[in-house]
Amino acid sequence: EIVSRDWSSDVCSSDLLHQLAHAKKKLEEVNKEIEEVNEELWISEQYGMVRDVTARRKRLVQLEKLKIKWSEQTQLLEAEARE
Repeated sequence: EIVSRDWSSDVCSSDLLHQLAHAKKKLEEVNKEIEEVNEELWISEQYGMVRDVTARRKRLVQLEKLKIKWSEQTQLLEAEARE
């Protein structure tokens, strides 16, 4: 006898894990870019490169917003995965 299963829950769980892995990867990428831009900013400040400093500070603001977005997404997906 073949036992009927609810495959939809398996698919949803699989999708959730895929989304969680994606969000964690994006968060890791953003954190790495923040480190790189901070290093570049430090160098620009040391050499008085005003335009570069301004551009890098703007980029850091954008990256911090992305970091918040991906952190929140990761936390939300982790909470859903625990349910």
